[in-house]
Amino acid sequence: MEKTNEKAEQVTRPTFRLTTNKGFTLLEVIVTVAIIALIATMVLPKINNRNNELRSMVRKISVISRDLRSRAKLNNATYRLVINMGEEGEKNPRHEIWVESATGEVLNNYDPENPPTPRDQAEDKKEEGAPAPAFMPDPKVMKKPEVLPSQLIFESVEIGTLDEPITSGIVYIHYLPSGFADEAAIHLKSGEKLKWTLAIDPLTGRVDIINEFRNLEDLRAK
Repeated sequence: MEKTNEKAEQVTRPTFRLTTNKGFTLLEVIVTVAIIALIATMVLPKINNRNNELRSMVRKISVISRDLRSRAKLNNATYRLVINMGEEGEKNPRHEIWVESATGEVLNNYDPENPPTPRDQAEDKKEEGAPAPAFMPDPKVMKKPEVLPSQLIFESVEIGTLDEPITSGIVYIHYLPSGFADEAAIHLKSGEKLKWTLAIDPLTGRVDIINEFRNLEDLRAK
């Protein structure tokens, strides 16, 4: 009988298991939050500085555009903002701008079927004794071409006299001594989220910076 009772006691005796607490302690939470905060303080300023650099360049192009209109009237000369978007199909093309000027009034003669040659290639092909071109780089406005910051590119440029936007090669925006300018919409972007449109009014030369993509048709309808 005693053996039977011992077996029964063994069967009914409750068993206890050792459990461990796998949750985070307060110290671990504090350390994790501190690390995240440290990373944020290192990364966010770089992102903000980068965005400020891009916006600064967009504003600079706008200021140059307004300045060219004033210079054209003051100096009785035609100025043009030259936008180089690189050749079609070129890998990582260099997007840059520079300024050229010519005496008197010279109308925009851009031909989509025969686009202009980039300046460095034109210099290589120049023959001795060839007549000087009407337009020459103007160091008084820009001493040398200015390359856009990395990640900022010209998406396209629309000119009022052309049917299709220009997405590669060189495009000119003219500012005449009469005070008129080429109607244009300059589209810039950085990635797919940051986009700007510089809208140039042909009558007043006013430049509006719009923080999104707007084509000429939409601008005219506004």
